[in-house]
Amino acid sequence: MTEVGIKTVDGTRFVTPERLAALVASGKVPTDRRIVTLDRGVTWIMASDALSVLNMGVAVPPRAGAQAPAVSGSNRLALPPSGGIPGLVLASFILSGLSALLMCFTGVPAVVCAAIAMRKLESRRYAGLALGIAIAMTVASTIGWAVVSKLSSKHLEASSSPSMAPKSKVRGASEPDDQLRFLRIISESKVAYRDAPNEIGEVASRDARRRDLESAFPSSTVDGWVGRITEISTNMDGKGVLSISIGPDVTICTWNNAFSDLTSGTLIEKTSGVYQTLARLHVGNKVVVSGNFLRDTPDHFAEQSLTLAGSLTEPAFTFDFVSVELAP
Repeated sequence: MTEVGIKTVDGTRFVTPERLAALVASGKVPTDRRIVTLDRGVTWIMASDALSVLNMGVAVPPRAGAQAPAVSGSNRLALPPSGGIPGLVLASFILSGLSALLMCFTGVPAVVCAAIAMRKLESRRYAGLALGIAIAMTVASTIGWAVVSKLSSKHLEASSSPSMAPKSKVRGASEPDDQLRFLRIISESKVAYRDAPNEIGEVASRDARRRDLESAFPSSTVDGWVGRITEISTNMDGKGVLSISIGPDVTICTWNNAFSDLTSGTLIEKTSGVYQTLARLHVGNKVVVSGNFLRDTPDHFAEQSLTLAGSLTEPAFTFDFVSVELAP
């Protein structure tokens, strides 16, 4: 026999329909007392409506404007449409709207509120709509945030890139023609290396660079080239170690140790004028340099990288500095 639950101040008390009818007839349970079926899966309704559904035959005064509730299978009680929006559903609507402004920080709580509200039958009419809105707003705001972040990172990367056109123009204005020609050969060989289909093509790009340098620079002496200092230090003997960037990923430099420099003589002597000048400079200074490239067979001008990739993509050419001056 179906039981019904009577809502009291101490909780819900379950009784048989006959007992409910007796309590209503005796006046112990008001006709407007809210009750629910034992399975707790339907909405609370008034005691008078429940007795009508259960056909208990207890005479109760009708309420103004009341509608007879429908009967579903197994004497299950049904609720007429609720007259208001439950609090959780209302919170979900509000949080969903705010998620458009606050991205996903309020969208997730909105989804949670709507999902909890879906568990109650009286809330489902609005909770389904709230859940759909919450999910849609959360997804849309998250995608929007990701797009904005990606665009911002690209803009920042472009703004800070050392190869940006405006910066190159400012720097290139003081670079001599032979330096620009040198950098163009290096850049073309880098592109050829990266486009090579295999290792044979990669080695061929290095050979092509050597031939181009031999043709363009029969002399190893350069004068008035412009760059920025990337390293100033000394070796164990106190001799000067210097590295200068003359273009994107292209440096001219001394050796940094006496053993490698044994036959090159590029380390800067303490008694030289270059050594005294470097004592007043620091990393980042723009300088004008003159001196001599060291020669070798593989690259025409000696290059210090240990790998083919390093030689072609970030070459560091061994250089004997004759003068280094702070650029005006």
